[in-house]
Amino acid sequence: PGFVPASQIAARRAVESAEDAVEIGQVVRVRIRSVNVGRGELSLSMKPLMDRSRNVELPKDQWLDARVLKCNSDKKGAWVAVTTPDGHASCDAFLPASEVTGGYSVSGHGGDGPPLPPGLEIKVSLLQAAVPGHTAPTVSMLNWDASDVSAFQGVAPEQWLDGKVIDVKSFGATVSVSTPDGKDAVEGFLHVTQIRKGLSGSAKTELGPGDAVKVRVLSVDAQVGKLSLSMRPL
Repeated sequence: PGFVPASQIAARRAVESAEDAVEIGQVVRVRIRSVNVGRGELSLSMKPLMDRSRNVELPKDQWLDARVLKCNSDKKGAWVAVTTPDGHASCDAFLPASEVTGGYSVSGHGGDGPPLPPGLEIKVSLLQAAVPGHTAPTVSMLNWDASDVSAFQGVAPEQWLDGKVIDVKSFGATVSVSTPDGKDAVEGFLHVTQIRKGLSGSAKTELGPGDAVKVRVLSVDAQVGKLSLSMRPL
């Protein structure tokens, strides 16, 4: 006989007691996790193997389960394993120090609290999708800002707009961009890969707070107030 720990029974929910999830005599499908011949131990799992590829597509604008892998003080952030809503796949993502909350920090960056401990279970949302072969997804522990970006929904992708850099992080910049009629301004996000073609370093080497920039609209999500921008031509 083999043993299935409670943590290996269900993929999408935590199981505190195996008696609450399975019954004696119930037929289940399992896979082998490990075998210890010397001790006669067979460890099993009812959970499917997770795809840990960076190519896993994470949904936007919803909270996702994640687990802290390690803090990376050199890059001022942490690596976390993010699980898809169906629980069948996960991928490594980067959590910037500026996006950490809950009283934690990242090795002295982004706050005065203790560092995020490896193994800590957290909730994150997607800030920026992965760029295959280039960057991992970027996630946040902060609530997203539901700004009114509806004025940008009809803007053509080739139309250039005036913007002003508000804040710059290594992974991108927050830009205040004027609405097409020039009557208002809304903050959007400019990912480092959208500053110029071939840029693979930090956005801080290209932009600074107060810089005037020309940007165009990549995508608009009026429901949650997200505006994605680009400085690169079509």
